[in-house]
Amino acid sequence: MLTFNRNPSHAVLVLWGLLAGAAACGGMGDPPTPSSNGRTAAQFCLNKSDLPMCGPTQDGQVYYVWSDSMFYVCRGSTRTWVQTNLNGLNAAASVTAVAPGNQCPTGGSSLQFGLDLNGNGKLDNSEVSSTVVVCNGNTGPQGATGATGATGATGATGATGATGATGPQGPQGVTGAQGPSGTNGANGTNGTNGTNGASGTNSLVRQDDEPPGANCPAGGVRIESGLDLNGNGLLEANEVTQTSYTCNGQNGTNGTNGTNGQNGLSTLMTTTPEPAGANCTNGGVAVQSGLDLDGNGVLNGSEAGATLYVCNGTNGQTSTSLVNVVAEPAGPNCSAGGQAIQTGLDTNNDGTLQSTEVEHTSYVCNGATSGCPGGFHDDGTGICVQAGCASGYHNDGTGKCGVNKSCPANQLSDGTGLCVPMAGEIWTLSSASPSQMWSSLASSADGTKLVATVYGGYVYTSVNSGLTWTQQGSSQDWTCVASSADGMKLVAVVQGGYIYTSGDSGLTWTQRGTLQLWESVASSFDGKKLVAVVHNGYIYTSVDFGLTWIQRGIELGWQSVASSSDGTKLVAVVYGGWIYTSWDSGAAWTQRSVPQGWTSVASSSDGTTLVAVNSYDGYIYTSWDSGATWTQRGVQQEWEQGGAVASSSDGTRQVAAVCEDFIYSSVDSGATWTQTGTSQDWSSVASSADGTKLVAAVWGGSIYTSSGPVP
Repeated sequence: MLTFNRNPSHAVLVLWGLLAGAAACGGMGDPPTPSSNGRTAAQFCLNKSDLPMCGPTQDGQVYYVWSDSMFYVCRGSTRTWVQTNLNGLNAAASVTAVAPGNQCPTGGSSLQFGLDLNGNGKLDNSEVSSTVVVCNGNTGPQGATGATGATGATGATGATGATGATGPQGPQGVTGAQGPSGTNGANGTNGTNGTNGASGTNSLVRQDDEPPGANCPAGGVRIESGLDLNGNGLLEANEVTQTSYTCNGQNGTNGTNGTNGQNGLSTLMTTTPEPAGANCTNGGVAVQSGLDLDGNGVLNGSEAGATLYVCNGTNGQTSTSLVNVVAEPAGPNCSAGGQAIQTGLDTNNDGTLQSTEVEHTSYVCNGATSGCPGGFHDDGTGICVQAGCASGYHNDGTGKCGVNKSCPANQLSDGTGLCVPMAGEIWTLSSASPSQMWSSLASSADGTKLVATVYGGYVYTSVNSGLTWTQQGSSQDWTCVASSADGMKLVAVVQGGYIYTSGDSGLTWTQRGTLQLWESVASSFDGKKLVAVVHNGYIYTSVDFGLTWIQRGIELGWQSVASSSDGTKLVAVVYGGWIYTSWDSGAAWTQRSVPQGWTSVASSSDGTTLVAVNSYDGYIYTSWDSGATWTQRGVQQEWEQGGAVASSSDGTRQVAAVCEDFIYSSVDSGATWTQTGTSQDWSSVASSADGTKLVAAVWGGSIYTSSGPVP
């Protein structure tokens, strides 16, 4: 049976235009418009009772009433609907059945409308001007059988009424005269050509061996840079504006049992022209450096540990390119310490490379003295690894892995024979943090620089792992914040506002992007590549620290986004939708998993180990293959929307915060989880790169920190 269902919770009846256009009754207050063939546009409704109010502003409006198979026109002066036909032609309609299929799962009918142009009393194919497909509703459940009523008396059969006569055809209306063409406006005056800028000066870099002495106790390489002022392609002495040194590692000390320590590994460096591109807009020089691991005196591809770029200035730019070399302490960038090479343009022309002028930072690390090459240490089994220890071993604080001291499962030896809790086991209230509606947290790689945002408040920063906090920025509805590894470059988003970036750890902020419902943001290791998502909008990416943005993906209810350290592998989740991953910095996206209530996602530095939380079934899900497959983990919880999950750089240590419940931590890439902290309304959590320093925030409360030994 064909049915018209008006319940808005059921399938919607979609109607296309009859003649020039048609719509369901109601909500059509504008007067009819002429169609392309000069006839009046008609609209559609099911019954005459559905016709809208007829008044002076609706005068001449025409509707086709399906139940009467007739046209009605509004006479505004009398406020009545009058039965009529258009141009003296009868309306005609036909109905054909539609079999069940993709268009109508339970079948339906195709309704065809038009005017009986040839007057044969039926609708020919050439006379069809509009077609509507009406689908049958799904069969509802059978109701209970009602009581049998009394049999009524049979009524008398009524007489058949006489067929009414067809009315005469009305006269053809007169075509109105065409109005005159408007006068063309005068051409505008051409603008004056701008003055050409002066040609830019190329940057040059020269390297020479540095003998052992005050600059490099064990010798090394002297790096001189400057602008080619005379344009001869050679860096002459009077053109050198910056000199820095990359020194060889010191010889290792003799072993206690008579075994000499290994000689320090020599530092090598090569320079090659860098074409114009992402690294240098106008070209320049690429400087590669690293330790000579095989001792052959040649910097092989596998030995290149750092690359810095000294870029040419743009046309018309007179700023000098500067190189600054500073000591790098032992840490995530250089396990045995080394040097940080900073480059950039002297934009204020004061001869000094300020922190705000640094465009690129690379590291040349010292060789280790543990029997492993630079950047590696013994995992306790004689194998040199970059990070982590073998099962049953821990870092003893000297760069080597020692046997665990029979500590409980949730503790590690601190290298002195004591067992201490791991990060996440004990949480300490940051008394300096005021009670606020904390919405998001981010951490530098070493966990010392923290940043927190308040919904309906300010941005707060800390340079001492949360001991003290400083109010920054302006009061807005901040929803999410992300940080570069050094904590210098920050990016934060405002719900119903803009994107903001800071190049000085939050001291000053610059408005970026467009006005959107920004929900989440993530950053690459160096802070140059950014990705942000809009709730019920698109994904946006930037490769220039937020200066410009490119719209990506499709319009969905995006909830959270995370990035690998190089910004090439991205993962984003949709609340009530899928997980999506990208391998090319957001240019293309692949749909993953199944539709769920995804609220938060985090990524390892290489983008292979991912962790996400699902508010629909209340579980944590992890992936070890960049999101291709997912495994259900943990116990059912009421996960909070937003930044409620974080990961260490290698993905082994993960932490998740639950709304109005506890914090849960994992040290085995999410295979098992331990309940920690106290039951509170946790809203966000962040982790240092090694997972030893954690920070969590309470919605309407304070900020808490937790730390533990190096694994």
